[in-house]
Amino acid sequence: MSRLELQRRGYEHEILDDDFRYRYVGRMESMDYIEDEVFQILNDYLQPDTKTHVDSAVKSILALLPENNPFSPKVWKVGEVVLQLAEQIPYHHPSQFKLARVMEELTTSPKFTIEIPEKNALYIRGQRFKDALRDWYKGPSEDEPQAWPNLNAFFAHEASTHIRPHHPDFAIWTLREAFEEPANPMHWQTSFPGMRNQQIIAAAQYILWDGQGLFKHALWRDSIEDTKDWEPGLDFFGDAAFSLKRWRLWKDGFRKAAAEDGGMSDECRKVSAKAATLMEALENDITVGSSDDESAWLNTFSRRQRSQALRVPADSDTCLWDGDIWQADVRPAFGTLIVRVSKCWHFDERWPRIHGLLQRQA
Repeated sequence: MSRLELQRRGYEHEILDDDFRYRYVGRMESMDYIEDEVFQILNDYLQPDTKTHVDSAVKSILALLPENNPFSPKVWKVGEVVLQLAEQIPYHHPSQFKLARVMEELTTSPKFTIEIPEKNALYIRGQRFKDALRDWYKGPSEDEPQAWPNLNAFFAHEASTHIRPHHPDFAIWTLREAFEEPANPMHWQTSFPGMRNQQIIAAAQYILWDGQGLFKHALWRDSIEDTKDWEPGLDFFGDAAFSLKRWRLWKDGFRKAAAEDGGMSDECRKVSAKAATLMEALENDITVGSSDDESAWLNTFSRRQRSQALRVPADSDTCLWDGDIWQADVRPAFGTLIVRVSKCWHFDERWPRIHGLLQRQA
């Protein structure tokens, strides 16, 4: 694997409406010493032929930071350097995961942990880094077409390491932009040629690197209560939730992108095909799997309940079970008729409330 050609980047600040916003200006001679050192440590660690272990890189970076001061600008600068590098590392490169591992280890240090003084002390892990993540979520770039897919690959790896609770904000926003908004927004002032390729490749990163974690939210819709930032796009007719319906819309979006002859790059079509295949596999694993957990789940039902649930016509989408509505997906697989049943309480339409697997010999 060839050596990564990584560069430091400087920023100058413009004050607009009393808020600080950043724009690229290349390398700044006034860049703080801490950024120089952090860059050198990470540039060595991220190379394919490095002899530096993650523990050594983490120890070297922590030695540059002050004690008992997680609000220090130096802590913020570490996050900035990490995100600068994330934009430059190809989204398919193993060093994206290595970079996320560094941040996972760094944020376990007290130097990255904020303590809120209360009767029962509350510790917030890596808050300065979490703030930086949101600041860097800006969207595709015409000048740097690889930066947006690369950055979202890092966000997906970061989510899978659970530096913060698994909250799929970035994934939903990116997938929403790719598949829930009009496909040809050329009337928008911010659009440019190749923008849609970037959006779809960036969205695929969450499936490729954190798909299993994401799919758990589709299985348990109540896993996160605050979904006000998950409002659907114009092309999705559903509520602001991470639902199986939304998952399937995104999966169909990847399929269409993979099959599109014009307008999509070969790279985008290939990545879309991989994402659609993985989404289907994740869905089928839940539906058709044969784990001990599923057997245990099945055994919690009485013989009468199993018999009732299994009397579902092959062309039926729903059946009644003791007055409640059950969504059923019936498909033959490996000589077994698989019935995936998800309870939908008819008075509030929460779906799915219970997931499981029922099967009988075909």
